[in-house]
Amino acid sequence: LAAGPSPARGGLLFALELPEPAAARVEVFDASGRCVERILLGPLPAGRHSRWWRPAPERCAAGAYRARLIAGGRGTSTSLVIVD
Repeated sequence: LAAGPSPARGGLLFALELPEPAAARVEVFDASGRCVERILLGPLPAGRHSRWWRPAPERCAAGAYRARLIAGGRGTSTSLVIVD
């Protein structure tokens, strides 16, 4: 899972590569560990995929976040920063 640009202003792109078809979702957590967003990517074929995400200001203030991809029973994560 990759996310950019970081720091992000207004939105960012999640990019991922799946080795096999899988249901996938990305969860975004704030610095306290609270899940602030769940992005359902749905069932995806194997290969590269991307999804644009625009953080909702009422849930995602400026700060550091962790994004976690869950697909095919496995997970991976990356850090990202949102600025005003």
